[in-house]
Amino acid sequence: MIDVTEYTFQKINERMNGELEKRIDDEIVKAMLNCENPEIDYRKMRKITITVSLKPKEARSDIAIKSSITSNLASADPLHCSLPIPKPQMPGQCVLSDTVQEEDTVISMVR
Repeated sequence: MIDVTEYTFQKINERMNGELEKRIDDEIVKAMLNCENPEIDYRKMRKITITVSLKPKEARSDIAIKSSITSNLASADPLHCSLPIPKPQMPGQCVLSDTVQEEDTVISMVR
C-alpha cells in the first residue's frame, strides 16, 4: 500500500505547473468583481465549482487527473427599451421618426 498523504492539492497543482491554482484564483477574482458591480443584485448567490476527476490506469501504475473550475455568477438586471413601429408614408418607404416630411418648396423661375 502506498502513502496517499503525499498526494495533496499542492502536489497536484505542482504537477500542473501551478495552472490549477491560477484558474481558481481567476474565478475568485471574477466572482469578487461580480459582487462589486452595482448593477447586479447583491442578494444573488455566486458559486465557484471545482471538479477534480481521478481515473487510474488498468495496471494502476498512474492516475490521470482532470480538473475544471466553473463559476455561476449573478447576471445584471435586464435592460429595457421600446422602439416605435415605422409607419410607411408611401408604398415601399419607411420613416424611423414620428415627423412628417415637409413638401418640397417649388420656386418658379421667370425669364
